[in-house]
Amino acid sequence: MKTSHIAIVVRNNLEEKIEFWKRLLDTENVDECDIMGMKTIIIRGAETAVELLYPLIEECPIKDSPEGFHHITFSTKDLDSVLDRTKDSVVKHSPKIEFERLHEAGTITFIDSPEKSGNVLVELAQLKEKE
Repeated sequence: MKTSHIAIVVRNNLEEKIEFWKRLLDTENVDECDIMGMKTIIIRGAETAVELLYPLIEECPIKDSPEGFHHITFSTKDLDSVLDRTKDSVVKHSPKIEFERLHEAGTITFIDSPEKSGNVLVELAQLKEKE
């Protein structure tokens, strides 16, 4: 498993935040799309990526999330084995979701065990192989 990206909720001054992360990561590699009522901006640096989540409608997945750190995403080649490995430690996860956005597609799930993770929301992603 490797770290894929961290996600940050943005409630205002979106353009300023995009510029900050572009400068920090020394990149112009920025993709954006609208998905599930959010504008999702992915800023890819050489070693890591930052995903900015900006609500477009009131009823979206981040509706109750304050501005700031939202989750960390790890990518894996075998999502099922990670879920099997963690099921004995009373780790709950959301149903698996198939997704397609920007230049990637795959399956994701969220680990919902704040007492085990130190109150950090963890997303696991298995990307489809590029054709």
